[in-house]
Amino acid sequence: MNILLSARGFPVTMARYWRMGFEALGHKVILAGPIDPRGADVVPWSPPAVLPQYAQAPDILLPAVDNWPLEEVLRMSPEKIDLIVQAGDTFWLRGDAPESVPNVVVSTDPHAVDVHQRLEHA
Repeated sequence: MNILLSARGFPVTMARYWRMGFEALGHKVILAGPIDPRGADVVPWSPPAVLPQYAQAPDILLPAVDNWPLEEVLRMSPEKIDLIVQAGDTFWLRGDAPESVPNVVVSTDPHAVDVHQRLEHA
């Protein structure tokens, strides 16, 4: 199965564990999302943490914005997507998924983010 996983490409995100789990089960995972402007190995804390051993560069690099059109990301994907899992903090893909593709929104992020807009398209 080809899974589109949307999240920020930071070293320590819960998406890292989703990706590892899906890949351990034999699925192809395409990570789409932004990174910190300083690099994929930077966690934008204050002060920033640089963790090169945990760098997680997205396969589809997106601008550092809060959301991006899902339809555009699907066009950019190198594979036909069978499942979308949105595991971002404040980053999400907006818009409806194709009817045959489930769009799962992980809404357990510890940043107390309002996910109501995202759930309208899940």
